[in-house]
Amino acid sequence: MTELPSLKPFLQIAALCERAEQGEGGDYTLHHIFDTTALRVPRTLPDPLPPLTYAFTLATCWTGGVGHFQERVQMYDPDSALLWEGKEAAFWLSSKSARHSNFRRIKATINDAGRYAIRILLSGQMEAELIWTVDIQRV
Repeated sequence: MTELPSLKPFLQIAALCERAEQGEGGDYTLHHIFDTTALRVPRTLPDPLPPLTYAFTLATCWTGGVGHFQERVQMYDPDSALLWEGKEAAFWLSSKSARHSNFRRIKATINDAGRYAIRILLSGQMEAELIWTVDIQRV
């Protein structure tokens, strides 16, 4: 048996959300898709603020390709320093009509307000960059 030639897939969806759930029929529901987050902290906390933690899900879906691939996700802080890098997620697409979805739970450490970049790489090459804006509000 000969292996099919590899054909690079495209990223059909990439979304930040609070959580994702799989229904009985296999479909996924993404809850509260966002690109901006307001983190509220007590006014009584001293300056500079201690690091804050925020957890969310990154949902991706690949299609239109054939072969073995690896997805890797990286997150950069507003100063472009690498803040987080996930493990590679390997997947196989058997035909151009096949789809593969990944759901990553990310716990981000936030030191400052600003624009955070979430990069999605396919087999080592950057395919997409999502910008997540974080605002810190004292209440």
